[in-house]
Amino acid sequence: MVQSQSMGRVSLERQFRMYRFYDEHGALLYVGITGRRPFRRLMEHVCDKPWAPEMARWEVDPGVWTTEEEVLVVERHTIRSERPRYNVRHNESNPDRVWAPPVQRGAPPQQQRGGWSGRRPMGRVPSRRTPYRRLPWYTRMARTLTFRVSVLWLVLAGVFGAGAWYAADLLAAKGFTPDLPVTSTAGVGAVVATAVVVRWWKRIKRALKRRR
Repeated sequence: MVQSQSMGRVSLERQFRMYRFYDEHGALLYVGITGRRPFRRLMEHVCDKPWAPEMARWEVDPGVWTTEEEVLVVERHTIRSERPRYNVRHNESNPDRVWAPPVQRGAPPQQQRGGWSGRRPMGRVPSRRTPYRRLPWYTRMARTLTFRVSVLWLVLAGVFGAGAWYAADLLAAKGFTPDLPVTSTAGVGAVVATAVVVRWWKRIKRALKRRR
C-alpha cells in the first residue's frame, strides 16, 4: 500500500504486481498477479499447487499497476505470448499446457474449471524449527527436581537436625559433650544422600542390572 497526498487529503493506492514461476531448466511454469505482497502469494502457491515441487525459481515483474483492469490486460497478453505450462485461462492455444478433465461437483473451484488431476504431491513449506539442542546435565537435573521432592528434603533435614540436637542434649546430660557442628553436618549429609537415592533409585536399579 502506498500513500499519496493530494489536495490536503491522504488516499491509499493499491499496487498490483505480476510474477512468474520457473522450473530448474528455466521453463516457465505459471504467470500470476496479486494485489498483496508477492511473497505471501508465493507461500500460497507452495502450499496449494500440486506442481509446487517443480518450482525452482520465481521472479516479480518490475512493473507496478494501480488498477486491476490494467494488470489483467498485461497478464492476458503475457500468458498468450509466453505460454506458461500450468496457466488455464488465456492459454488455450498452448499445446504444451497441462490439462485435466473436469471433475465432479464438490471439488475445489480450480478442478471444477478443468484444472488439476491432483496426481502430483502437495508442496510443503520448509520447517523453521531450530535444531534440537540437548541441555547440560545440571540444567536437566535442576528441572527434574519437583516441588514435592524439595519439600521432602526440607522436612527430612529438619527432622534429622532436630534429632541431632536432641541426641546431643541427652549425651551432654550424661557427661559426654559431642561435636555439634560435626553431628549436624553428618545428619544433613545423610538426608541429602537419602533424598538422592530415593530420587534416582530407578536409574540406579537400571545401572545395576546392566552391570550384571
